[in-house]
Amino acid sequence: MHIWVDADACPGVIKDILFRAAQRWQLPLTLVANQALRTPPSPLIRAVQVPRGFDVADAHITERAVAGDLVITGDIPLAAQVLEKGALALNPRGERYTPETIRERLALRDMMEELRASGVDTGGPSSFSQADRKAFANQLDTLLARAARLAPPGMAGEMFGLYGLTGRFVGFFGPLLFGLATQAFDSQRAGMATVLAFFAIGFGLMLAVREPAR
Repeated sequence: MHIWVDADACPGVIKDILFRAAQRWQLPLTLVANQALRTPPSPLIRAVQVPRGFDVADAHITERAVAGDLVITGDIPLAAQVLEKGALALNPRGERYTPETIRERLALRDMMEELRASGVDTGGPSSFSQADRKAFANQLDTLLARAARLAPPGMAGEMFGLYGLTGRFVGFFGPLLFGLATQAFDSQRAGMATVLAFFAIGFGLMLAVREPAR
């Protein structure tokens, strides 16, 4: 798992929480912004400065995030894009975006933009609070603990790395096999069969996992 941060609008206290989480769970963390950022001296943590421009940072994250990664953003269109790739998306206020809720959030965002464009004062978001900070920390800890729960003791970092590697593997070979099967059999059904094969392999692997008794 790789943690990506849409860092231009991310509060400093949230960045601090993420710095500590990256060290605790031994996860790579990348902050993407159109300005220079200071980060702690750690091989796990880095900052990427992208050129100024509309959605340049969003495009950088979308191109590089893969299934199983975690993206921290308050930008709803960016959250929708990474969810389509199988990544997780978390708002700096602690709200987790999901495939089930993102359409509603997109529709609400579009409606608010139309109201503002017509001259309606819709107000702005409430100021960032201690409750928001706590909600984010709790949700982040829940996500990372859930992902690490089945890892052998002392090997959470290695398991996260393996999880990220498999996500990249599927992200590359999935579309490749889909295209080859579709072309070979001249049928999109054959291409979809490769997707089902990946699901079947994953399901078989999960059946072999034995969760420790609590």
